[in-house]
Amino acid sequence: MFVIRHRFARIIGLIERLTSTGEPEVGAVRIDVWGDIAGKEVHHIACGIGQMREATGLSLSIGALMLARGELLTEEGGVYAPEACLDPREFITRLGAKGVKAYEDLAMTRQIA
Repeated sequence: MFVIRHRFARIIGLIERLTSTGEPEVGAVRIDVWGDIAGKEVHHIACGIGQMREATGLSLSIGALMLARGELLTEEGGVYAPEACLDPREFITRLGAKGVKAYEDLAMTRQIA
């Protein structure tokens, strides 16, 4: 079974190389967040477009640096989603400093940070 999967993966890799334009693909992201502010339910979105390799790589590296520097919102142990233990404003600010733009509307007219 391993040989079949290995050959299939090589064939797919060859097809990808033959059909590639050489540029990373452009993708889109939308993040919806619901919560309470002063007892009132609120809904916010963040969205943007760009090359996925850069956007995801930068997000990962900034999050990892914040974690390594101990820039956490919680002191308890356990498993948390990134938005529960990292300051989202600081995270978005650092992404912006690296050239990643995030918007709070789908028309991408109201930039965040």
